[in-house]
Amino acid sequence: MTTDREGFTVVRLSTATVAAICAGLAGVGGGFLAFYNTICVPQVSYLQADKSELAKSLGSLGDAIRLNTEATNKLIAELKR
Repeated sequence: MTTDREGFTVVRLSTATVAAICAGLAGVGGGFLAFYNTICVPQVSYLQADKSELAKSLGSLGDAIRLNTEATNKLIAELKR
């Protein structure tokens, strides 16, 4: 390590060291792409395919909430008598 005329520390790396760093970064990038394609892409496909099932479930949930509200209102009306 040396210092340049402005006082910044300068690290001189050999070509082999720079090549090793680049290869390591390429390996990390390749590993990320493998992870993304293996884990993330199928999840996105699954979520998109499951969207209609979710819509059906939300519709059923809405129906159940409506029926529960009606039953609760009937119970409250009977208790007020």
